[in-house]
Amino acid sequence: MAYVKPISYWKIRRNVQFQLKHHPYLKIDKSKVPKQIQEPSNLDIPVTNTALNFTSSPTVSQTGHDNVRLSTRPSESKHLFNNTLNNPGVTHRPSSNSESEFEELSQCSSSQSDVDEMSLSDQLGEWATSNNISQTAVSSLLNILKPYHIDLPKDPRSLLKPIKDISFENIAGGKYYHFGIANYIKSKMQLSQPCKESISIKINIDGLPLFRSSNMQFWPILGITDQIFDSTPFPIGIFSGMSKPSPVNEFLKPLIDEVTSLEEHGIEHCGAKYQFSISAVICDAPARALIKRVKGHSSYKGCDRCIQTGTWMGKMVYKESADSLRTDESFQQMLDEDHHLEQSPFSSTSIGLVSQFPLDYMHLVCLGVTRKLLGLWMKGPLKTRMPTRVINAISEKMISLREFMPREFSRKPRSLREVDRWKATEFRQFLVYTGPLVLSSQIPVNLYHNFMLLSVAVQILLSPRLCNQSSLIDYSEELLKLFVAHFSKLYGKEMVVYNVHCLLHLADDARKYGPLDNVSAFPFESYLGTLKKMVKKPSLPLRQVVGHLLRKGEIQKSMKNNECTILKQEHSNGPVPEGHLAMSQYAYFYHKDLNVHITLCTGDNCVQIGNDVCLVQNFFVTNDDLYVVYRSFTHKENYFSYPCESKCIGILQVDSISENLQVSHSREIFKKYVLLPHRNWFIAMPILH
Repeated sequence: MAYVKPISYWKIRRNVQFQLKHHPYLKIDKSKVPKQIQEPSNLDIPVTNTALNFTSSPTVSQTGHDNVRLSTRPSESKHLFNNTLNNPGVTHRPSSNSESEFEELSQCSSSQSDVDEMSLSDQLGEWATSNNISQTAVSSLLNILKPYHIDLPKDPRSLLKPIKDISFENIAGGKYYHFGIANYIKSKMQLSQPCKESISIKINIDGLPLFRSSNMQFWPILGITDQIFDSTPFPIGIFSGMSKPSPVNEFLKPLIDEVTSLEEHGIEHCGAKYQFSISAVICDAPARALIKRVKGHSSYKGCDRCIQTGTWMGKMVYKESADSLRTDESFQQMLDEDHHLEQSPFSSTSIGLVSQFPLDYMHLVCLGVTRKLLGLWMKGPLKTRMPTRVINAISEKMISLREFMPREFSRKPRSLREVDRWKATEFRQFLVYTGPLVLSSQIPVNLYHNFMLLSVAVQILLSPRLCNQSSLIDYSEELLKLFVAHFSKLYGKEMVVYNVHCLLHLADDARKYGPLDNVSAFPFESYLGTLKKMVKKPSLPLRQVVGHLLRKGEIQKSMKNNECTILKQEHSNGPVPEGHLAMSQYAYFYHKDLNVHITLCTGDNCVQIGNDVCLVQNFFVTNDDLYVVYRSFTHKENYFSYPCESKCIGILQVDSISENLQVSHSREIFKKYVLLPHRNWFIAMPILH
């Protein structure tokens, strides 16, 4: 008999584990698999030009087909090989006890194993990149998986496939990487074709400090498309340096060059040509002054919208009324010399340097005026400072509302004692939703009415339904003017700073862009936080972020659309009214049109159906139609009457829930409410953001 090269025990073990894992009919409980696989007894293995050699010296019997028989203890292999593994092209011979059988993998099977294992590697790499998993965590995961998947790499860098060939530009006192606008839009066009012949985007430019112990900072240029794709920001370029970019013209040159080219030539895709434009440039006041090349908000001529001259009273303050308005033409001509520093880089584009630079309400109203009001009540002059017992009472009331807040609110109400750590979303929540409740009967009436002027005006400017009516935008403008005038009388003229003054111009942006959330910095600020989390160590932060973004495929690769599950949490607990046949019932419904989540739980179950404020009891499907089971409140009235009746902006005081179940089609759901307890009532407020 010719000598055949022996196969190692570990190769046999790996082959067996592969067959057990990939066989389509074999289901095995891995907890029952012993740590070591013993040689199966009386098992014939068809092998070509090979023989098996174990340290336990198995018995080898020569047959006409050069098969090899291994002897071992049957009890240790019985539960491992309880099915016959069929593989085309391989002949199986039954063993004497017919308990199990397996075959040596061919070269083709080994190749398929490599493909499968690489597929797992790709999935792990995509998961680690998408979820921003650190290399240390990936390394620990690989150490766990390696014994079960031998082809996985040991080093996480082999899994994450870092991009090494990245070139940066040395400009404006730092390093810069330009991803580009056209690259992103064309990649998105692969997934969804624009329904219009033009494409416009909004741009955001802001600074992002990276470390507390260093001046290292990013200045990302971000964009959001208006007509197509999704509302997720995408990076256009990122600057990294020890200070803000200087000169600014050099920093913005790659962006300006691309915007100018796209405005002139458009974007071509699949034989179609699309016009391109910038609809808005959204920045906070310091960044806006930097890129427009004008004086800052603390200067005498700091207002972006009017030519009013400020007065120095230990800080720059303004009058309670606006002056003559600036225009795009006057800005281009630099008629107000005291306002300009030099020509703006955006002057070479078609962007209106006044009309298309909206006032961001996130910084202006939430982080500006609302935070200032709370500061005046807690630490301001004695004439407006609230006693400790009032602050504590307001804080306790806010904390009691936590369980009633819908999931659309990323942060729940917390104590005023932590106001220094509040985020912009918390100030918005206080101004629009919780403030009108918790301040009622707690602060003096004149201060409360002044707060309500601001709250109602902002609610109108945030509501898509109310912003469609020009008369209501005019009304909100009058409320803001009245707020600024009363604010000056209540808190002093020295408190009418830049943010308070700019409230006089806020309604103009709603006239041009619709609801203020269309031109807010909220999505951009959220994305800046995502960028910061990509920096894992102080060394080469820009390379880390750019490499991560390129791997993630947000820039150069097509991204799959994530389909959101509409119905979840199937159950059979009812209720289902008589006369209705429920094929399936659900406790969760995602309303795509309203972009809200509706469940049966407190905080997420209050909606408007028809003219009724309702509590959802169940969802059920019949004949592919989704229906909602609900009970409605039978008593509704105004919650406040100043500065207008609350029902005019959709806020109602409700009570007495009906015992009768009602059924409507899911398309009848008009809006979702925030339902908050107040004394013996509930206050229903429409979700606006």
